[in-house]
Amino acid sequence: MIQHPLFFDFSPDELLFRELVAFSCRPETDPTVILSSIHESAEAERIFEQAALFDLVPFLYPGLALVINALERSEGSHLHQGAEGIWAKKLRKVLIEATLINAELYQQTQEIIDEASRRSLDLILLKGVWLAEQVYNGSGPRTMCDIDVLVRNGQAHEFEQMLHEMGYKSACALSGKKCIHHEHHHLCPLVSANYVHCVEIPLQLTHPQAKAQLDIEGIWDRARLEPWRSRTVLSLDPTDLILYLALHSTYSHELHDHGLRDTCDIALVLARLSQSIDWDALEERATAASATKYLYLSLELARQICYAQIPSNVMARLLPSDWNQDILRAGLNRVFLRNNDLRISNNFSAVAAGYLSQETFMRLGSLFSRSVLAEIYGVPKESPAIYACIPKRLVNLISRYGSSALKLCSRASLVRQRAREMAKLDAWLA
Repeated sequence: MIQHPLFFDFSPDELLFRELVAFSCRPETDPTVILSSIHESAEAERIFEQAALFDLVPFLYPGLALVINALERSEGSHLHQGAEGIWAKKLRKVLIEATLINAELYQQTQEIIDEASRRSLDLILLKGVWLAEQVYNGSGPRTMCDIDVLVRNGQAHEFEQMLHEMGYKSACALSGKKCIHHEHHHLCPLVSANYVHCVEIPLQLTHPQAKAQLDIEGIWDRARLEPWRSRTVLSLDPTDLILYLALHSTYSHELHDHGLRDTCDIALVLARLSQSIDWDALEERATAASATKYLYLSLELARQICYAQIPSNVMARLLPSDWNQDILRAGLNRVFLRNNDLRISNNFSAVAAGYLSQETFMRLGSLFSRSVLAEIYGVPKESPAIYACIPKRLVNLISRYGSSALKLCSRASLVRQRAREMAKLDAWLA
């Protein structure tokens, strides 16, 4: 197992899991690297659950099968009796379920592609539904929860009307919630009674008010016709794809949610489509989009976690002037969900980072401000009744964040250190 100072405080199980991710992103790697990483205290259940936590069990199937088989042979006597290992069975079950779910998603996507083609409407398949076919092996490994398609601004409402005619309905209307998607860069997500997956329709690839802005017209001009299953569809140019995935992960989501899966996406695109990536153009487009540092962080995470091969001169040119190892370490901790105790609210993270500073008391006070209480409890902020909401707010905060507060008290030094790392990362990403 490759040791690295960035991973000095990772547990043996976490290090083994990291090797599993790297092995799955580069399947040409000798599997003995994985097998040699297994240590005496490793357990099949713990490794499996860690993969499940990241929704990566189907993708990590080859490496997990190797590890779980080896662990069960060394730990359980049932295999010597000719019985199949329980975790190997669970592993295959998850893979089959993911494959079946994706098969339904593909059917849904094909219907949309066919109808859009009949109406001469352009679309570009984004993220999982495209990546699963192009850079993952087969339909099972890449888990997906929705269908993302980019449409032209001038055809957006016609495309939305098409989906309504196909039986889709607004997710916001069905839930009774006010739709705010049009204020951003999405149409309202659409759902069908025939399928479980919703359809997400961005009109741009970044928020209209975002600091980092991709050239949407250039992206459409550079889009390429590519085979997708039995259809031919438009896809992002591989160079644009890398930049989009990087921005989506680090800028739009700040490495939250599926940060590790996003990193695997980037690593696999780099591995599978490396011959089609124009590194000079990537640097130019990132600079024009004010996205250089977000691209750098994404690429560096792919290098450190997945051993992605990226030209060193490219990384040298992209290197942000304010880059340091603390940012990378915080990014790794966030991607591996190692700051879970703190991911409850920005206020609490800042409180943990600042401890008893003046800013801490200001942030704590903001949790009980009249405007906040009025918004939550529907009481006019000038009304004396607003003060009766303070006990309710206190009980609510204790019920939601009490366990994290206890952890802060019991492990104050470690939690504050992590909180400071996360606060610095958030400030750097802002």
